Amino acid sequence: MLTGMWFSNACLPMGQICRLSCMWLMIHYSRQQFILREIGVSAETVVDWSSCCRELCVYWLEQWFQVLGGPGIVVEIDEAKIG
Repeated sequence: MLTGMWFSNACLPMGQICRLSCMWLMIHYSRQQFILREIGVSAETVVDWSSCCRELCVYWLEQWFQVLGGPGIVVEIDEAKIG
């Protein structure tokens, strides 16, 4: 069922994988400690899954990367959208 998927060799149940991934995406402060408390997995597991999540984000960005602007093209940036 999971062959060839991102978590095909995972040792965690699918429910924990989904919860950990959601928490990784949603929590921006004290992420590791929060996940440790909420899911009850080891610190090593949280670090490993966080690394996998980051790698997946980098992979996605590399696939969909687009250069903004270029010679003769003006790009306007609204400072309210930066932050």
